[in-house]
Amino acid sequence: MVAAIHEFVEVVKYKEFLRNLVMRDIKVRYKRSFLGFLWVMLNPLLMMLIMNMVFSGLFNVATRNYSAYLLSGIILWNFFSQSTTTSVLSLLSNSNLIKKIYQFVF
Repeated sequence: MVAAIHEFVEVVKYKEFLRNLVMRDIKVRYKRSFLGFLWVMLNPLLMMLIMNMVFSGLFNVATRNYSAYLLSGIILWNFFSQSTTTSVLSLLSNSNLIKKIYQFVF
């Protein structure tokens, strides 16, 4: 429990550094993309439409507001998946920078 609190304090301490890393990654990710940020919105909607047609049409799922359930599940899963993948890759690619700043403070 104490270790978790210590880690949280470290994240809060370097929140500006983390914000800069996130902004840089977003700019790099959508820099040369044709659809760019629009694709982030279209992808879950298209997945919802396809899954709705498959499960409602082929398997006769009769749930009220099934599209809303699908869309909320897809959005939450995509957020979790993308955030964990991107954060790990960002930490790995910037490990030398993180080590340099962390050693500078102590």
